[in-house]
Amino acid sequence: MVKISILSVLALAFAVSSIEGRSVIAAQEIDRIGGFLLYRVYEGRIQYLLLKKVDENDWSPPKGNLDEALNESEIDTAVRETREETGLVIGDYGAYVQYKVYFEYETNDDELKKVNLWPAELHNLEKPIQLSPENGDYKWLEFDTAITTIKRQYADGLRQGDALVRAIETTP
Repeated sequence: MVKISILSVLALAFAVSSIEGRSVIAAQEIDRIGGFLLYRVYEGRIQYLLLKKVDENDWSPPKGNLDEALNESEIDTAVRETREETGLVIGDYGAYVQYKVYFEYETNDDELKKVNLWPAELHNLEKPIQLSPENGDYKWLEFDTAITTIKRQYADGLRQGDALVRAIETTP
């Protein structure tokens, strides 16, 4: 059974298989996710912003499901979700939209998550993070700590993003 949520964007991937000579169509929910791998350079060290969901021990960057009703792209989703989840707006940070980290994973409910993250550097270091009700905590973490804290499915995305961020930060 496919669950349909107003807040999630759904696309159906169909697979046809033969079971006892019958063709069966199976549908898989696909969520398209956009977010920023938000980082800051603090005392000469790169730190990543991770948010913790209130109802889970789930740390991840600011991100969320694409809202088809808003006719938004993944980058639009990243901007909206960052504002909703942290209170940060464009100008507080600068996004490197020419670089993107993409990965997919399946949930325990057989939902396919297609995740797009863009590196974004926090410029306004004085602006406080204002958490949304869905997030109960946040941390700025250096890569070595962030990689062991982040949601397991996001670890490879963080590795890819960290490589991009380090390349960005060392380019004159």
